[in-house]
Amino acid sequence: MVVTATEFKNNTGRYLKLAADEDVYVTRRGRQVAKLSAVTSDKAAVVEGLIGSIPGSGDVAEAREGRRARHEGAA
Repeated sequence: MVVTATEFKNNTGRYLKLAADEDVYVTRRGRQVAKLSAVTSDKAAVVEGLIGSIPGSGDVAEAREGRRARHEGAA
């Protein structure tokens, strides 16, 4: 959903409730200036969303193994 900064300011509570279900984009003078989205507590879902978005990144298992190797090397 896209709303103007003025509309968001006047109805903040409404858009906070809506943000639990969908992203709310706030615009000022026709340009997006903010994004309001739900907080996710599912860390695995966040990682899954990031894997592949970085060039050369692999899958979750490779990421875990790389993190484990770095951690063990630092100890």
